[in-house]
Amino acid sequence: MNRPHPPPANRPGCWAVRTCLAALLAGSAAAQTVQLRQTSVPVGIVNQTTSVTMNTVATTVTAPETSGSYTFCYWTLNATRWADPSGGAQNPAQFTVAGAVDAVAVYVPTAADTDSDGLPDWWEYRYLGTLTWNGSDNPDGDAFINSDELARGLYPGVPDLPDHGGVSRRRSIISVIQDPVHYVLLTELSDPAGVVLQTRIVPKGVPVALTNPPESISSYNFTGWLFNGTRFDHPTDWQPITVTPTTNMTLVARYTPSTQDSDADGLPDWKELLWFESLQYTNASDPDGDGFTIADEETRGFTSLAADELAHGGISRRRGSAIYVDTTGRLPFRLASDPATILDSTTYQPAGSLVTVPDKTGNTYGSLQFCWWDLNGVRQQDASGAALSGFTFTLNTPSTATAHYIDPNLDSDGDGIKDWYEWTYFGSLQYNVTSDPDGDGFSIAEELARGQAPQVADVLAHGGISRRRSAAIFASTVGHLSLRITSNPPSILIDQQYLLPGTLVTVPDRTGNTYSNLQFSWWDRNGVRQVDASGVALGGLTFTINTPTNLVANYIDPGVDTDGDGIKDWHEWTYYGTLANGPTSDTDGDGFTYADELARNQSPRTVDTLVHGGISRRRGMAVTVDPVVLAGPPEVGELQATDISTTTATISASINALSSATTANFEFGPTPAFGYSVASVSILNGFIADSMAADLMNLTPDTLYYYRVNATNASGTTTSPAATFRTLPSRSNYDEWALIYSITDPHGDEDSDGVKNLVEYAFGMNPRTASDLWKLPVIELIGGRFRLSVTAPQDVNDVIYGAAWSPDCLTWTAIPESGSGRFHEFLSPANQVGAPRMFVRWVIQLAP
Repeated sequence: MNRPHPPPANRPGCWAVRTCLAALLAGSAAAQTVQLRQTSVPVGIVNQTTSVTMNTVATTVTAPETSGSYTFCYWTLNATRWADPSGGAQNPAQFTVAGAVDAVAVYVPTAADTDSDGLPDWWEYRYLGTLTWNGSDNPDGDAFINSDELARGLYPGVPDLPDHGGVSRRRSIISVIQDPVHYVLLTELSDPAGVVLQTRIVPKGVPVALTNPPESISSYNFTGWLFNGTRFDHPTDWQPITVTPTTNMTLVARYTPSTQDSDADGLPDWKELLWFESLQYTNASDPDGDGFTIADEETRGFTSLAADELAHGGISRRRGSAIYVDTTGRLPFRLASDPATILDSTTYQPAGSLVTVPDKTGNTYGSLQFCWWDLNGVRQQDASGAALSGFTFTLNTPSTATAHYIDPNLDSDGDGIKDWYEWTYFGSLQYNVTSDPDGDGFSIAEELARGQAPQVADVLAHGGISRRRSAAIFASTVGHLSLRITSNPPSILIDQQYLLPGTLVTVPDRTGNTYSNLQFSWWDRNGVRQVDASGVALGGLTFTINTPTNLVANYIDPGVDTDGDGIKDWHEWTYYGTLANGPTSDTDGDGFTYADELARNQSPRTVDTLVHGGISRRRGMAVTVDPVVLAGPPEVGELQATDISTTTATISASINALSSATTANFEFGPTPAFGYSVASVSILNGFIADSMAADLMNLTPDTLYYYRVNATNASGTTTSPAATFRTLPSRSNYDEWALIYSITDPHGDEDSDGVKNLVEYAFGMNPRTASDLWKLPVIELIGGRFRLSVTAPQDVNDVIYGAAWSPDCLTWTAIPESGSGRFHEFLSPANQVGAPRMFVRWVIQLAP
């Protein structure tokens, strides 16, 4: 699986420490959050759901410029196209959160030009928002028409001005405000220059987050934001801070040399400026009046901006990380998964709220596939007992919805039915292929073959029509049309897409394609057989979609002749779409019967003429014939290895059978001797290269594999040179977790909640939200001894849990563990009961 982020550091001894001083955490009410759902059309390019805070400024992800044969056009937010002041599409889209948001990244085929005006559809949709313009139009009224703007890479919504000397000047949407009534210019700089440099057009009077300045860079430390030379932020503010500009603003991130101590008081200038905005204090000062000097505060990990108090018993009180305290009666709702880390988010909603759990139909994660939801431990199913892929319920108690994922290839009880199928439809592994749980007379094996539901009684009505529970359907709020591609018999092809009206659709040519003992014969589109001008079935299609469309690829056994006329059904259906023509038919009236045409390998739908010399002319596929080599051993083209993961890969090769029946197979293995073989397959009997591929499973991570192909026909065998590929290295659980959340530094604190990323991983927390601080294990005081305990989350197997105590926060002593297995427990020393003071902390390390 390709991932957009680099893997995190994972070195022996990599550790993070979370200090727990038996703190009394200050409560605060959290702001209301709503769901931001980000998807794409076609589906799969963008797919992310997060929580955002009401009345704040949020942004979507940056949609990829291209994906396969598609190019990005624009974002829609709740079905509304999102544009900048000039009318061009924003990417990412930035907006103020006023409620739940459904953001859709819209893509169209890169090559599409449905109105044939010379302007690609994606370019018109992205910059002009419509296809009503053509190449000769000039919407921005400058010296360049649209076709010129496209050729020069200019912006059709902003006037461009050519200057003397041939240098082209254009107004930039970044530096020019198009609408000063509603937008202002926000500029962010740094002193010294180069650390922060950004200019943005932002809505007037709307809160916007500044850049998150690095705490330190090179030999400088951040010491606050300046506006018109005056400190703008406060020492206690979390970065990034929010501003609400009503006029053009320029803010400067001030940096001070890390080692500078201009007043020689032993306290670096950057600390004094960051905390106090002056150089008036020294290490011996006590600015918060709590009896601890600045030096003492730094030693103990306290802050000099809040008074700390040591109460009797050695418990230290200090301002702690904020935790979520709800005084309005809202209830927590958590989305989780099995295995863990695929889903993990918590929201708070009023009692009685109607909650919709996202539909996970067909959702996959790595090699796993979604199977069923449970709500507070209860499997969610429909009236037939089949698992629901999404559901809606009323929230009356704290609730957790867990999505269960299973390897779709696993059959642990060896009954011929994949575990995924049994868990989805029955919630257990109690049935086998001969069972008939719905009592309709069809075994599970027969239901599978017919594509029927094993939990719903099926009735074959007169005419052979089967009734069953319908699959989920897709409803588009922006006018998209469905394109469904299936096959007869079913299960060979199944694909569902949603496209904009006017999209040019190309269906791959399946001429000669086989599946098991069946061969492709014809396409039908919305029930109409698709043929060329002569009436012969088309192997591939190209059309513009303007209505919902169903395409069915029809496959037939090429060896069957049901009417016994000596002509295979496959040939009759392909050329005529009926079995009405016999061997004596001459439908094209060229004097050759159907049997004659077959014997001569001619088309029975195209008039053939024998000219002097006996040469037969017919419309046919263009081929290149080598007059020297008309036959010989198969030719083998380039070998390729794709979709390489830690344990899987796909290998492929192109093979020319040279007009002789050919079989081919792959050999592969971790040495040049190979050792494994993929079953032989048949290659088309012709002069056109055919492609064969094999999916390799259960490979060893980080291993070099050798592979080659052997192709054999009547003239001999061709063996390709060996090629190689290397599987990806395996990752630890922490690495996988870090990739999911785009974490690169285990010591970082992505959500600024005071808990390091590695600690969040060890305690099953989400490093991207500060709303789950309640998951931190509670430190208990029992009989004068501190007790630290936790049960390691299910998928956390690479963490070493430890704890330590100290009388002064300077020297620390490890506490022996008294737990076992996944339960870890630490008790402070009994001989320290009654000591004047004691500090304890968790020590979390990644296993080497």
